[in-house]
Amino acid sequence: MSRDPSSGGGNPKSIAQIFQLNSLADLDKAVETLLSAMPARSLVLISGPLGVGKTKTVEVFLRKLGYEGASSPTFALHQAYKIRTRNVESQVDHFDLYRIESDDDLASAGFWDVLEKKSGLVFVEWAERLTGAAPDGSRKQTSRSFFAPGWEVLFLNFSWNGQSRQLEAHWQAS
Repeated sequence: MSRDPSSGGGNPKSIAQIFQLNSLADLDKAVETLLSAMPARSLVLISGPLGVGKTKTVEVFLRKLGYEGASSPTFALHQAYKIRTRNVESQVDHFDLYRIESDDDLASAGFWDVLEKKSGLVFVEWAERLTGAAPDGSRKQTSRSFFAPGWEVLFLNFSWNGQSRQLEAHWQAS
């Protein structure tokens, strides 16, 4: 399934659900469900323990959008992927905040610049490390909210549930 990220998607406020992930096929279905309602300007904040599947989730999103070969930006902090759907090229940004040590690291990785764009899809792994405010004081995160004007924010929180993984998805309109 390939989707044009500029097309808008459905109503993100209608999605607040929990997915049980016992296999990669379950993750595939969860991502399809989320993508079907994802608006053109979406910020996806992903949290969860080490090894739970944050990078794999981004890889599945990108594959569904037609991009193969995504990798974790753990050491670079930021990867940008060019995708083409319906002869329209767009960029997907992927941040991994595991190694950030300060707000200066966010700025030097271009995080705040990416949020100034008028459209796009942005994934942030280790979103729980994104605290405090933007340099201009306009964006702040709490445990379940992130203020980013004009962006639809999707929180994906992974946890272990016995033998399987659980993914909680919660939309917040900015």
